[in-house]
Amino acid sequence: MSRSKLYQNVKIGTAIGSGAVGPQTLTAAQTYFSQPIPCRGAKFVLCRHKSTDSNTPGTITFAVISGLTSTAQSAVGVGYNVRGTNNINMLGTGLQFGLGHGDGVFQHDYVCAQITANAGSNHTAYQCDIEVFYDGDADDVRSSVGQFLAQPL
Repeated sequence: MSRSKLYQNVKIGTAIGSGAVGPQTLTAAQTYFSQPIPCRGAKFVLCRHKSTDSNTPGTITFAVISGLTSTAQSAVGVGYNVRGTNNINMLGTGLQFGLGHGDGVFQHDYVCAQITANAGSNHTAYQCDIEVFYDGDADDVRSSVGQFLAQPL
């Protein structure tokens, strides 16, 4: 029994649903999106942003999506930097952001991370991992909410 689903090295692009698997260079001041990751029925989402440079990213936020669309329906905020405010770059284990839904359980189909690169410098060898946590066996919960066969968009 596993209470989570881990999506490693997800696709990153300049539009939701586009892009390539990392590691890749993020151009300074450009905004990027992760591929949408199934999250309906989840309690918590953890996103790890990693790169080989020491540049501080501009912003990191999240958005949720319902249905098979590539349009974010609502921003759900910046989440919580689980490494603390003194850890502001993506070296080593990277920046790790936790995100819980305001209703206690994600009602939307997908979640995606959004990162705006450092204003003056590129991020090198950037990768993003997203882990989705459930209150019970991940496969059982996904099945009970009709998302068992859902794959990242």
